[in-house]
Amino acid sequence: MNFPTLPTRRLLLVPSLLLLIFMFIAPDARSQNPDAEPTFERVGTSVFRAGKVIKVMEASLYLANRADAAKVMTDVPKRLTFTYTRDIASKRFIDSANGALKDNCTAAELAAIKDRVEKLHGMYADVKKGDTYEYLYVPGKGTTLLVNKQVKGTIPGADFAKAYFSIWLGAKPVTEKLKRELLGG
Repeated sequence: MNFPTLPTRRLLLVPSLLLLIFMFIAPDARSQNPDAEPTFERVGTSVFRAGKVIKVMEASLYLANRADAAKVMTDVPKRLTFTYTRDIASKRFIDSANGALKDNCTAAELAAIKDRVEKLHGMYADVKKGDTYEYLYVPGKGTTLLVNKQVKGTIPGADFAKAYFSIWLGAKPVTEKLKRELLGG
């Protein structure tokens, strides 16, 4: 049986060594692919009740890359999920969102995002028991709405994300309890 000579064995080792070097010193694949979704960790969960008795939904907040919950309203990746335990008409959804936006945004901020809010609200449908709505914000990409894991569309802009997430996490959220629990408190 013939064994490879020393120069031939060296040639066989070069690809193996290059592969090992690449594996250990190559940058994270996520930094090479800006479209890759960030890794999220749950910060908090809250149950929203109507009249303190009737469970309407469960909400969870997720932040990427171990971000500090105190920075949730800055330009950081975030995800809010809502799982509904009741049917809700989309008109109620939209009216509630518009009221909360007025409470948390200036007239100028609302004017700047008006068309984008209308576009998002056009993606809403009547909610059925068991439906899940998810708002995923990735800086530079925008806020993506998923309904039952199906992408409905993406709205661009950090200004839009800050305004829309203020509905639940802003200075005047729909409820303080929801905000506090989502932020892990």
